[in-house]
Amino acid sequence: MPDSARVCVLVIGRVGASALTLACLSACPGDDTSAASTSTADDSTGDGSSATTTADASSSGSAGGESSSGAGPTTHSATDSSADSTHATTSTDPTASTDTTDTTSGSACGNGTVDEGEACDGDDLAGNDCVALDFDAGALACTDQCTYDTRGCVSFSCGNDAIEGKELCDGTDLGAVDCISEGFPLGGALACAADCSAYDTSGCIVSICGNDAIEDVEICDGAQLVGEDCLTQGFIAGALACAADCSGYDTSACIPSCVEQDLGSAVGPAVASGDTTMDDDDLAGSCGGASGNDRILSFTAPEAGTFAFVVTGADYDPTLSLYGDCLSGEIACSDDAPGMGSNASLTLDMTQGQSVLLVVDGADGAAGNWVLDVWHPVCGNGLIDFGETCDGAPIVGTTCQSMGFYGGTLGCSVACDAFDISTCANMVTTEFCATPNLAIPDNATVMTDIVVDGLVGVAFDLDVSIVATHSFLSDLTMTVTHVDTQAESMLFQHECFGNHDIDVRLNQADIPFHCNPNPPGIQGLMAPTDGGDIDALVATTDTGNGTWRLTVTDDATQDVGNVSQWCLYISNLLFVGEPVP
Repeated sequence: MPDSARVCVLVIGRVGASALTLACLSACPGDDTSAASTSTADDSTGDGSSATTTADASSSGSAGGESSSGAGPTTHSATDSSADSTHATTSTDPTASTDTTDTTSGSACGNGTVDEGEACDGDDLAGNDCVALDFDAGALACTDQCTYDTRGCVSFSCGNDAIEGKELCDGTDLGAVDCISEGFPLGGALACAADCSAYDTSGCIVSICGNDAIEDVEICDGAQLVGEDCLTQGFIAGALACAADCSGYDTSACIPSCVEQDLGSAVGPAVASGDTTMDDDDLAGSCGGASGNDRILSFTAPEAGTFAFVVTGADYDPTLSLYGDCLSGEIACSDDAPGMGSNASLTLDMTQGQSVLLVVDGADGAAGNWVLDVWHPVCGNGLIDFGETCDGAPIVGTTCQSMGFYGGTLGCSVACDAFDISTCANMVTTEFCATPNLAIPDNATVMTDIVVDGLVGVAFDLDVSIVATHSFLSDLTMTVTHVDTQAESMLFQHECFGNHDIDVRLNQADIPFHCNPNPPGIQGLMAPTDGGDIDALVATTDTGNGTWRLTVTDDATQDVGNVSQWCLYISNLLFVGEPVP
């Protein structure tokens, strides 16, 4: 083709909905540049509303184009997208290259996929949006140079009285929130913080002093005193009120204590002393002191126990009384003996931390010097101290028997204030009988059993009674056996010759075994014969429970008999508190 020739090629084709493309190519000898101009009319909308020409980023010219807000290559627009145009404008740059491939970055911008060096590509925004780029809202786009187009993003403004984006509130726009919903039940004026990120609750009402309701830092409010009164505030009486600003209590109407001296918890000799002639007259004990000056002292028990208060060394006739407090009734009063130099003493069982008032006064208006001792008897030292009933063992002069028990060892309570009878014992005797109507054959042995159950305590005494008939008693031998332990005791053997019949109760402590000249030949109360020890037998059984057996042997001929009834009487020692069977 000649150097001066210009060739224009008209190419008509369809891309997408429809497109008409005209390309003119020129090549002139001596030119150092080549240009390509492409004009595209997009009729997909039917009105051909816009046409855009993009110059190569390497071109230095820009004819009437706008720079995009995103970073990257410069974009030239031939048509304002906001205008209603009915035709397309095409610009040509004689210096532009006909090669549209970016050969410098190594990327393929426009292929719809973000490649190396690209921020975005077409609809592929690499997962970002306006919010991710620190805007509040809007539509992020991608430029033809594969950089972000943020012209559609929006940043909201704090202070325009409208909640937008991330704002919690804005000026007067608080949404549906107020002081009550923010935890201030008394209401108030809620505001928005200057940066629209939080609520300003400084105008919310925290408390209202005087509404009889304790709120926030109020100690009290009106009649609401939280259970406090003059007594709990250290006074003895009166009407407690709340301060006008609800910051504390008003004790102006409370009555102060009458206590003149606090002993604390001091125990021992001479914990206090004084001269009542220098004191006033506050309280009058029932045992005297109605017209005498007195000294009121408070004492607090350091531990639970019995405390003794003794006025000694007085040079007048003293009295001593105890009160719970300045206004309560008298607990006790003492005027041991009339006359000069007498003592007065009182004891009181107290709990740890309990306080009482001690009033040292004088009988018939007397006054003078006094000394007060406070004693706390020490239980467990083996000595019977002031106010103690006993202390350890042995206990002299009193026993379980003297207190009406069968036996045992008397003890002392852990507080030394009473006897401990838990080791004293009562005797309980329980009867167990059988009526076997058991025949005693001639020259034979027979047995009958009694089962004993439910006994408690310690078995120590056993009686055995037998009612039987036999025509010749000296033929007989009778024994009793505890089957469970195989312990056995003889009752009698070959006794009373030819006498008839038996009606006897055998007891180890009764008179020795003997025969009756008339039937029944063995009759009454007596001890077993031939060394039998039925008390020792029952002692081997612990409680006495188990199976007991009466064995009857007829070891001669010609005579027979019958056992109609036999009984066991088992005596047990039961300590106090054990159940009686």
